[in-house]
This record gives sequence, structure tokens and C-alpha cells, in this order.
Amino acid sequence: MFHSLQYLILTITSHCNIHCQYCHQSAGEQGLNMSDKVCDTILNLADNGQPLFIQLTGGEPTMVPDIIERVAQKSRQMTWPPRLAIQTNGTLLTPSLINLFKRYQIQVGVSIDGPPDIQEELRGYADKTLRGIGLLEEADVPFRVTTVITNKNILSLDKLAFMLAGYKSCRGIGLDLLVAKGRGISSNICLPSHEQLHRGITTLVQTLNALNARRSRPILLREMERIKNTTSRGAFCHGASGRSIAVQPDGSLFACGQTIGDPTFSCGSISAPSFANKSPLTTIRLQSHNCDNCPLLKRCPGDCPSRIHYNGVQNSPLICELYRCLDALR
Repeated sequence: MFHSLQYLILTITSHCNIHCQYCHQSAGEQGLNMSDKVCDTILNLADNGQPLFIQLTGGEPTMVPDIIERVAQKSRQMTWPPRLAIQTNGTLLTPSLINLFKRYQIQVGVSIDGPPDIQEELRGYADKTLRGIGLLEEADVPFRVTTVITNKNILSLDKLAFMLAGYKSCRGIGLDLLVAKGRGISSNICLPSHEQLHRGITTLVQTLNALNARRSRPILLREMERIKNTTSRGAFCHGASGRSIAVQPDGSLFACGQTIGDPTFSCGSISAPSFANKSPLTTIRLQSHNCDNCPLLKRCPGDCPSRIHYNGVQNSPLICELYRCLDALR
């Protein structure tokens, strides 16, 4: 597996300083930090002399800046130095951390689910997140926003776009449908209805089009770019092609970041990797009874296989609705 690895997710800590209502890792105050030994071992295993993308995540990875720097330093010693990215809630960003990102060219993703009132309700500490992206703006560090789509925020996405338009460094928005795992199961928050999704996405795209007409650098909608750039059906992601590995702080291995902690997708550990069988993710594909009549039949981007697994095939038509809506708006 390591010889073909293209995407490595490092959960450098399972601690988190906030309590998102639907965190699929159920992260909180209790947790574990990745040791130097685990960090160094996995980077050695992943050094296959081929292009590699490393995603730093948590928990909240900015709680352990020393581990961020260690990964960045060690990765530069690899045969083919990988690209690095970090996904953060933005609440703990400091000028020092941002300088670290700049020094090692670490791409930045920030989790924001809506305008301040929505962000406060769903994640908390909205003021600190806004302060964080303000620091990124001051330092001229590009960032992208990842938004979890639920019934609570779907009709406020246009307001999120208006808010982000005030930041020249904002490069894009990615939309992730809620995953029924961890706190996403017990939460009273749920997926939006088809009608809500259509309304919310339509308003978001119209708003972005108007805002981008006045910007020197557009805020790109990730899912719209997928629709534009997909020419044939293939694997949705590296996990779907069996070329990703996620590592817990204790060195446990899983098929992708979203499956961490689930024995179904265990790949052993760094001391005893288990890749005897192909990842179950490679067998999960987006299927709908309307596929044959869909205008996107031969250019459908597909969907996250772990999301299909946890949400059930009965919820798959929601991503189809999203794609068809975007296709009609492009």
C-alpha cells in the first residue's frame, strides 16, 4: 500500500478546543498527541519517491504547533518533498503559526459553517474564528473554507459568501454534506431536504457570481469546479482508489480520515500494517435509480465513499440533487 500512497492524513492530535455539534470524530478536551516516534515512522513509511499530499488534521491541529513544525521539517527530507495542508477551526491562529505556514508553504483550510450567528450555534467561538481568518488576511496567506451542510445552515450560505467576500485571501468554499458518524448521529441536526438544498445552493451560486464579478481573484465553489472539470466517471477521491491512509496519534491506520476509529476500515498500525485486502472504500460507489436518465451520467463526480457508507444509500440522492442543481447554474 505505501508504495502507491498518494494522500496521507495525519491526525496529529485528537484533542480539540471546541465542541462542534456534529464532529464525526467526537473530538473534545480528552485526547492524545502524536509522538515524535509515530510522526517519524509514518513519514519514513510514506517516503515512496512519488508525489504525496499530506493533510494535517485533528482534533484541532493548531493546539500542537511543535508537531506541525516537526512534520514540516521531516517532510522536507523525503525523497520527493510532499505538499502540505492543514484543516483548522481557526480559533487558535497566531502570527507565529501563520509564519510557520508561510515558511513551509502549508495550505490552509478553515472550517466555517455560516455567518457569525450560524457559526456560533453550530461550532462556537465564532469571534475567534473570524479573528483567525483576519490574521490570515493580514499576512496575505490564501485560505479555503470547508462548510458542513445541514438543515441549520443551508439557507444561510449566501450570507457566508457575503462575509467571505470581505477577505481577499479567501480562495474557495467546499461543501461537505453532514456525515452520520460520531456526534453526527446523536445530534438534533440533520441533512437538509431536497427543496432546501436546491434553494440554498441556487442562492449561493447567484451570490458568488455577483461577488466574483467585483473581485480580482474569485471565490471558487469546489463542487462547481468538479462539475466543470469531470469528463468521465472515475474514483471520487484517493480513498476511493485505495491510495490514502489516515493515521491516528497512536499510530493506528485507517482507510481515510473520515473512517478513523472504525474497525471496518482498519489498516492495522504503523508497526503492523494490514493491507491484505483492498480497502472497502474502493467498492463503494454512488448509485441512484435515476442514474441512466441523469444529464451527468458520464461525467458525474461521484461521492465520498465513507459518507455513502455512514449516511446510507437512501441519502445518496441528495448529492445528486446538488450536482444537478450546479450543472443547471453553470
